[in-house]
Amino acid sequence: MSASVAVASKPKLRVPLKPQSVESPRDAIFECEFDLGEPPSTVTWYKDNKELREGRKYDITLRRGVASLVVHGTEGIDAGTFRAEASNKLGRVDTEGVLTVLSEYLTFNIAKQTLQLDVRQLWNKTLKSFYGNTGCLGEGC
Repeated sequence: MSASVAVASKPKLRVPLKPQSVESPRDAIFECEFDLGEPPSTVTWYKDNKELREGRKYDITLRRGVASLVVHGTEGIDAGTFRAEASNKLGRVDTEGVLTVLSEYLTFNIAKQTLQLDVRQLWNKTLKSFYGNTGCLGEGC
């Protein structure tokens, strides 16, 4: 009869997050890989230092040390710093990646209200006021 003894170890980062740039409203996907240690670590995701929960906006998975986060239907307000943290009783390790969302709209959060402005329309109005009808950006000018 042989007994196996697990040696306790803290988590280690194998593959860090990479910066992501995505056009709205496409999904953004972050992936990183951890050696989860012993006892196995839990992995927690954060956006701008606020913990994320799985739901309609976010899919969170952890398979064989590969941690994934999918941000569905990105908008300007989804841009920010995302962090994955693996932790167990012996330690923790984390990695960060920045999400840039490219959009035709400027998005503002004012008094818990979301306001979106169409950048092309604003730019076209600016060009037309400066150059007359010769200035135009995009279709339908």
